[in-house]
Amino acid sequence: MAEIIRIGMDTSKSVFQLHGVNAREEPVLRKKPRRREVEPFFAKLEATSIGMEACGAAHYWAPTPRRLGHRVVLVPPQYATAGKQHLGGITRAGDEAVRRVLIVGAMAHIQQIKRGRTKPSPWLAALSRRKPAKLAAVALANKMARIAWKLMVSGERYRANPAAAAA
Repeated sequence: MAEIIRIGMDTSKSVFQLHGVNAREEPVLRKKPRRREVEPFFAKLEATSIGMEACGAAHYWAPTPRRLGHRVVLVPPQYATAGKQHLGGITRAGDEAVRRVLIVGAMAHIQQIKRGRTKPSPWLAALSRRKPAKLAAVALANKMARIAWKLMVSGERYRANPAAAAA
């Protein structure tokens, strides 16, 4: 197994989700261990950083990896999804050039929609009716950033939503 520098651990009632990356931030571990498999897994692993949501389950599970020599970081719930979609904004904490390119691309897409050259997704059409074009563009850029991040982390290929494309 490639050297794992960090693991994200999503706790649940019976099956957990582990996602590990190497020094180049490439996914090298995707595992869904059952409760009884978690401690033996971490016992075999070299010391690394483990991030998990600061919740009731973390208070039970965090001491286990710590006892085995791992560094555990508890992430505040507002930054962990726990299966729910928490939509954050494109903040100034990120790369300014990437943020700018995403917003410019979103504005260009909205202009193409206004000129009738492409159809908006139902989500973007509804948003554009409620918000000014600039705010809709920032929301679209935020959505594109989340999609790009998910694709990079998971290694999946982009699949457009067929229902949105047909609308």
